[in-house]
Amino acid sequence: MDRCISCQNILPRTVDRCPVCGHDNAPAKVEVPEAPAGPQGKDFLDAIGSKRRRTEKAPRITSPRSSRTPKRTGHDGATPLYESKTTREVRESDYDLPDLGVETRSVTAISSRLNSNIKMGRRQSHSLFVLAATVVSLAALAGGTAVGLQRTGLPDQIAMTSVEVPVSPTDEPVIVEGPVENFDPAAIVLITETPSCGASIRTHGAVVEGGTVVAAIAATENGTAPRLTGDEINTTSDIIGLSNPNDLAVLRPADRIENRLRIATTTPVRVGTPLSLVTIRSGKVNLSPAVVTDFQTRDGNVHAFSIGTQFDEDGAAIGTGSFDQGTFVLDSAGDLLGMADNSGDFVTAQRIAETVARFQADPTFPEPVCG
Repeated sequence: MDRCISCQNILPRTVDRCPVCGHDNAPAKVEVPEAPAGPQGKDFLDAIGSKRRRTEKAPRITSPRSSRTPKRTGHDGATPLYESKTTREVRESDYDLPDLGVETRSVTAISSRLNSNIKMGRRQSHSLFVLAATVVSLAALAGGTAVGLQRTGLPDQIAMTSVEVPVSPTDEPVIVEGPVENFDPAAIVLITETPSCGASIRTHGAVVEGGTVVAAIAATENGTAPRLTGDEINTTSDIIGLSNPNDLAVLRPADRIENRLRIATTTPVRVGTPLSLVTIRSGKVNLSPAVVTDFQTRDGNVHAFSIGTQFDEDGAAIGTGSFDQGTFVLDSAGDLLGMADNSGDFVTAQRIAETVARFQADPTFPEPVCG
């Protein structure tokens, strides 16, 4: 079915004239120009497709009689008729690479650099760079050592900045002027009170676990509020307990003291146990090697022990010494091992720990012992 071009009336395809408006709907004849005579050119795409490609020429096989004929390698059909002019070494695997001097490879890759020249191996300037870096390092080390010696003075003072607690007979006594491994000399404080009910107080105590201070009972029992002084320590204290069986006085500082000694309750006391004797000279803590020479037991436990500070050539103690009441001894770890009582022997760490724990839990605040 078609439509009238004029009135859009539906017309059968066999009818050219519209019965409504009378318009002739017959298609106009289009004149087709005749093709000019002569040879016709090729289409552009056909011309490209039909362009002849360059073909490689077959290898020229010369006559066997020619003087330029290659030498035969075989005639069994499996080998080539003629030898190849160039042969390439066949590798057994991809890991069997040729030497760099025998064969080189070039790699072509996209690079943002204008000129790429990549080489493997050390440069000529590598040795000079390493030598210069070594010289600079040695100069810096020598300069630092010289400055350190200039600031500290003698080399012996450098060695004293970190030492161990002397407990071996071969160890030299140490005047504590700097840090000592596992030992805090600031935990040894001076106890003073002037006046007291009997006489002035001047002795030394040790700050132990819990922040309390232990000292000799005879030197502190007549005090009311002794003062504690030391490195950055200056505070008053209360006497919270006196233990006559253990010859101990326990003091509680008014201000908290951070410097403390651990009580060595786990260190066994036997003949030959190495330890270090603590003495105070000119306000400085001195440590010297010592050894347990004898001990007494009570109820199966060590109750007190004696020490010696003199040794023979073999390192064995010579005799047993007597020490002032309140003298402290340390074990090899720098912990409080004992304190001298009124007989010159040493109260064990276990007895010190029990006395301190009892008065910390239940202070008695005893009255001063006068007269």
